[in-house]
Amino acid sequence: MRKTTTMIAFAIALILISCKNNNTLPSQSISIEKTANKESAWKHLEAIQQIADKNQNHRSVGSPGGVATADYIVEQLQLLELKPEKIPFEAQNAKKNTIKGQNIIVEIPGKSSEIVMFGAHYDSVEMGPGINDNATGVAILLEMALAVKKTNIQPDKTIRIAFWDAEEFGVLGSAAYIKNLSEPEKRKISSYINVDMVGTKEPETLVLDGDESSIPPMKENFKKAGVSEKEIEMMLGGIPKPHQGSAELEKIVEQYLKSKKVTYKDDLMTSLSTDTAPFYQLSPTTGIVMIHTIEEADGVLLFAPCYHQECDNINNVDKKSFNIALGLVTHMVDKLAFK
Repeated sequence: MRKTTTMIAFAIALILISCKNNNTLPSQSISIEKTANKESAWKHLEAIQQIADKNQNHRSVGSPGGVATADYIVEQLQLLELKPEKIPFEAQNAKKNTIKGQNIIVEIPGKSSEIVMFGAHYDSVEMGPGINDNATGVAILLEMALAVKKTNIQPDKTIRIAFWDAEEFGVLGSAAYIKNLSEPEKRKISSYINVDMVGTKEPETLVLDGDESSIPPMKENFKKAGVSEKEIEMMLGGIPKPHQGSAELEKIVEQYLKSKKVTYKDDLMTSLSTDTAPFYQLSPTTGIVMIHTIEEADGVLLFAPCYHQECDNINNVDKKSFNIALGLVTHMVDKLAFK
């Protein structure tokens, strides 16, 4: 009995030493969600607010504030001993103006070449600092990268993180990236998760509809409003079909939100107006946006208080919403990259 116990203890010790030396542990022992730090993530928001303060209160594409934000992102990633790449692009917006920007792409290599990709746009509009829209997404992805590196464990799948430019000019940065990606590289992307405007107070949380379940209710609402069948088909007929794997991603997101008692709504119209759009038919795709619609006196509809305005600053970012989004994104890393 004693001899057997000693042998078992010796075997366990060898396994632990082997795991340590090979920089691997059983996946169930890893939790990026638990490793991520809310205060650390918030500090990125403070830093980006300071960048806006020093640069005429905005960080739009190609502006000094936009360039300074890109430099800050690269610097933070390099501190983690990662190798971010700035990828310049030129694209035309809806007004046929040529926009020059730069995406930032970084990878945390996994045991396989299969890629779990996360993205958030880092540019703001010219009218304001864009802290909710979308420094919140940037801060969460930076903290997620730090949490992964803290574990010192190689993920099973490669984690690719994208910081998109020129989203506010028509989702130009992510579209340019996909346009220039080879077909073999596209096929490596097993999932894409987008994070946009996740610091809204008292939000309606929108989850990208990956199974088209939001379309029948939309049709019914249009009918009740007196819209003809022909007009409904014209409006909804152009909506692209999701990649078949998107329904499973949506399920993971919604299960997490339910566990946190967060109400949510399946959405297509708003969610496809951001950087999910170029990926929607390419790979399994999901995304989260937090809105709080307000109709102003002149009839203008805002997606959130201070949306695209001078007051979109750190004082108007809701920490509860921000922390829920941080938890969700890091949970997705656990579920998709370490399995």
